[in-house]
Amino acid sequence: MTTPDPALATRVAQALSAIEDPCLAAAGIPGSIIELGLVQDVRATDDGSVAVDISLTEMGCAFTHHLLQRVWDAVEAVEGVGEATVTPTWTWSPAQMADPLRARVASASAALPDALPMAAGGRRRLPVLTR
Repeated sequence: MTTPDPALATRVAQALSAIEDPCLAAAGIPGSIIELGLVQDVRATDDGSVAVDISLTEMGCAFTHHLLQRVWDAVEAVEGVGEATVTPTWTWSPAQMADPLRARVASASAALPDALPMAAGGRRRLPVLTR
């Protein structure tokens, strides 16, 4: 009979906290998948079995496979992990972000209008929408 191993689950969660969210990184905002609230649950048992439930922010995201591979690699690299299961879900919402990350995102978002080019009439617009 196996029993829960909270120490192993904690070590796995610590390893996952080193994974930066690729979209945040692309935007120049530091933030891990733990801070973003993507890691929904980490369960471990004393036989080395680990299960991770991870939310993804958007269906069809180009980074999905990359992110899931990084999660697998991080979990399997933790000492004591024997068998690992990573299950993606679609349950994430911005409310799951840690407050410090929320502040960094808000700060970066507030600076966005100044980074956009000025269009006719004094309005700013996204470069991808300019003619």
